[in-house]
Amino acid sequence: MTVFHFLYLHQFMRKLFFPLLVLLLFICKFSIAENTDSLETALSNAKEDTVKFSILDELTWEFLYSDIEKAERFGKDALRLASSSDNQKNLGQAHHNLATVFLQQNKNDSALFHFKQAIRIFEEARMDEKASGSYNGVGNVYLYQDIFEKALENYLQSLRLLE
Repeated sequence: MTVFHFLYLHQFMRKLFFPLLVLLLFICKFSIAENTDSLETALSNAKEDTVKFSILDELTWEFLYSDIEKAERFGKDALRLASSSDNQKNLGQAHHNLATVFLQQNKNDSALFHFKQAIRIFEEARMDEKASGSYNGVGNVYLYQDIFEKALENYLQSLRLLE
């Protein structure tokens, strides 16, 4: 390939690639907004608690990186709903999700509390895979606090549960 071909290809890619990238990002943003709008509508129409919990769970994750205050609100709503039921899986998941929100907000004490609650619930219900995810979350809290020994302990416990 000659220098001329390389420059021509480079210029062509710049003219074509960046507008396509911008268009793709716009479509993705629109699609995510449409999805969250649909979920919020479904939440307001949901009658059963299990359906409401599933929607709140999804909304918590949808807003985790785009609107952390909404993610926290949906996470707390999910925890309230799960606390009023006998579904241990949902209760543990609500604690885990809320802990993840608090971790994103750098509220490490709250994150640690909710991850540990999730671990207790998942271990009592013998849900090792779920407990493993929460141990990993505890490890992340300690990692962000530069407490490497405790982070490693929790990461290793997470791995042991998956064996």
